[in-house]
Amino acid sequence: KQWYQRRVRGRSVSQIIIFLYLCEHKTSYIVLGPAGVGMLIELWKVSKSLKCSVVGGRLQFGARTDEEKVTDEIDREAMHYLQWVMYPLLLGGAVYSLLYM
Repeated sequence: KQWYQRRVRGRSVSQIIIFLYLCEHKTSYIVLGPAGVGMLIELWKVSKSLKCSVVGGRLQFGARTDEEKVTDEIDREAMHYLQWVMYPLLLGGAVYSLLYM
């Protein structure tokens, strides 16, 4: 869940930067429109993933549900087992690259 939130935030920041860059260079509305819509969609994703809302001019974050906590625990356990597979594969691939390429 954490990596997803980080990725969504990163994409939204890059969309904002791209949109502002296009605005600064007086780009055509044909290009600016989809970029603006894309930026709004990314900002909406951030608000949904972080469960944030604006109430009375203040930003509030929602609490995590029990289902999300269970999902986080399952994800943590899956990543633990995945590491036992991925690290040897990564090491083997690196050694293979050094020896045969």
